[in-house]
Amino acid sequence: MIVNVFARLRFCDATGKMEFREKRGAAFAPKGFQPWFAQPGRASADHNVICGHWSTHELMLGPNVLMLDSGCLWGGTLTAIRLEDRRVFQVPSRLPVTPKPFG
Repeated sequence: MIVNVFARLRFCDATGKMEFREKRGAAFAPKGFQPWFAQPGRASADHNVICGHWSTHELMLGPNVLMLDSGCLWGGTLTAIRLEDRRVFQVPSRLPVTPKPFG
């Protein structure tokens, strides 16, 4: 379960039920689900969460959520952030891979 959550969790519902099939961005949330970080009352809402592994969502710098996956493997950039001042550093991908189509 831990590996699934760390590597594949993108959506959950208000009861905490996790959805692992959909991999595209937030606009593709299955009915009744929303991105884990957008859940009202989530336990980690008062903490800074730094994560990645949602390349189709791309870089997102929210008040308490820093999603750093900017799709380097798919031709995007490799992203790092300096926590002291939230300065973003990016370098382009050197060898992009053609992604497999969803489906």
